Amino acid sequence: MDSGFLMYASAVALSGFAATLVPGVASWSIPVTIGLLANSPGAMAKLATNYETAAQQLAAAHTELGNTKNSGSPKEWDAADRDAFDKSVAAFMEQVTKAKDIVHSAGQTMRHSSTASQVCAYFCVTAAGVMLMAAYAASAAATAGPGGLMSGQLAAQGVAARVLTAVSEVLKKQGVVYGMAGGTLVMGAGWHLLQLRTLQNQVNKPEEEMPNFTQVSLKWAPDM
Repeated sequence: MDSGFLMYASAVALSGFAATLVPGVASWSIPVTIGLLANSPGAMAKLATNYETAAQQLAAAHTELGNTKNSGSPKEWDAADRDAFDKSVAAFMEQVTKAKDIVHSAGQTMRHSSTASQVCAYFCVTAAGVMLMAAYAASAAATAGPGGLMSGQLAAQGVAARVLTAVSEVLKKQGVVYGMAGGTLVMGAGWHLLQLRTLQNQVNKPEEEMPNFTQVSLKWAPDM
């Protein structure tokens, strides 16, 4: 559990305690809204690092593909086989480049999401602190009698309404950020799955006049 998630949890707890001192819909809506915002910035950062590492590995695979293309062909191949293989490898190298770009973009998206989440965690703790101070102020005002209790509660409820508005706006903005990130990841995953199926078909079911790719050792793809 990273520090960012703990900040969200603390904000929920603090604002929830404040809501017990300042009854009202707005007061209780604040911890609920913060709970909807809660996530793990650290996990996002780790995922971003994994994507960045994958992009580097794809770049290395692109280099290995070039080496494979430039290596000598099996003796069973004729000129047509060699030409067909070169064209296939060239096309696949383009796919690898696109895959690297998609993965790199996903890494940047997750890195941005992690940063945004961390900033949001600080905001939520601040919002919870404001609510807690307003609740304590209302409790202090209550010692002045019924009039103090009423004025203190009204003031605290006004603070709660403003805090809820601010937190709700952040929730909307974060929803857009996470929605875009999710869209990027889903599209990237779909594209990679399609390319994987296409490559497997090329390897396992080569066309009659195409070279049998299983005759070539690909060090970067031992499972193919």
